[in-house]
Amino acid sequence: MLSVGLKMRKDPLYRNSFYLMATAIARAGFGFFFWIIAAALYLMEDIGVATAVISALNIIAALSRFGIDQSLTREIPNSDRSRLIYTSTIVTTIAAVMMAIVLVIFVDSIIPELTIIRQFFIVFISFVAVFSIFCVYNTAFTALRRSDIVFLQSLIGGSRILLLFPLVLFGAIGIVMTEFASYILLVIISVIILWRWKIPLISKFDGHFLRRTMSFSAGNYVASFMLTIPSQIISLIIIAVLGADETAAFYMGFMVFQLVLGIPTAISTSMFVEGSHGVDLKGAFNKANRLSIGLLVPAVILVYLLGEWLLGFIGSGYATGGGDLLRVIALSSFFVAIYFNYMSLFKVTKHMRYLVILSSLLFVLIVATSYIFLSTYGVVGIGYSWVLSHAIVVIVGYPWIRRALSTQETDRVVPAAQP
Repeated sequence: MLSVGLKMRKDPLYRNSFYLMATAIARAGFGFFFWIIAAALYLMEDIGVATAVISALNIIAALSRFGIDQSLTREIPNSDRSRLIYTSTIVTTIAAVMMAIVLVIFVDSIIPELTIIRQFFIVFISFVAVFSIFCVYNTAFTALRRSDIVFLQSLIGGSRILLLFPLVLFGAIGIVMTEFASYILLVIISVIILWRWKIPLISKFDGHFLRRTMSFSAGNYVASFMLTIPSQIISLIIIAVLGADETAAFYMGFMVFQLVLGIPTAISTSMFVEGSHGVDLKGAFNKANRLSIGLLVPAVILVYLLGEWLLGFIGSGYATGGGDLLRVIALSSFFVAIYFNYMSLFKVTKHMRYLVILSSLLFVLIVATSYIFLSTYGVVGIGYSWVLSHAIVVIVGYPWIRRALSTQETDRVVPAAQP
């Protein structure tokens, strides 16, 4: 048993997967306690405004990446690391700041409830810039097979809970400033680590990197949106069809489900990194599938045993509405894991057409079947939709996976040494 554990610890795919899963757990845990303490100290209205501001920040960060983060992961093993990190930072941060400025200017027309960002526009725009830089550095650490650094950052970031107490007098903007301060600290730590690794943060702008990865970045940009948008659209469908209470039940149930999704997300990310570093792709793909299924089995069992109780801890209404949804949607995690590994393999082999088609098909299936099943089964119909939709894309994508593995169009060269 000990020898197996040591072997897994030496395997980069296993090691980085576990660090990324630990990161997801740490962030979820600290986030849970952060909002419990915030709820005790701040007014509900302040918390609502703060979460909306942070959501706006996350949307801007997602929009401004343009898929460049995926290209950074794919290319960094075989390219000048400093130039790629610098170029990615400049492009995504400038884009994020410009989007933030547009939001500040038109916030009254777009989201009147967020006029606070106009009052504190310097804080908001600075936060957007710092968060954008953090995202690039975080991606770089993962791409360099140093997910242990990412895990360390998640632990340090948890210290933001302490700032909730002295900033309580500032209300909603105080909550935002606690997040802002934590990311400033994390960026400073990232800069120190990269400097110690002799990776200059100011380098030559690499326009060739952007041009040669344009189609790859664009494909990932589309696929990422097709992956993240359905849950947002489903919330709008539920509130239109069933009302606000069922929407809240869905949100809480899905929030717990996302903890389970941390397993396939971490493993597929690690597989993408390892494939980009030139490991045997078929072996990595099969290993990722085995590891995902092996870890999901006990996770899904725990969801069945404790999921409703956990939702009841939040509120009895959430357990009643979200418990059945959670039990059904948890079953989809096995298909989700295989689908995520499909996506990582297509990224490594640069089969962007398969990536975009399959992610678009999943988007259409989830939205269409969710609307149909909601009317018949209520909120639990979303669970049926996820199981069915992901099962279909796994079946449809299987021939493409065989083709991708047989051609192995990876264009790999000998990767650079690990820091």
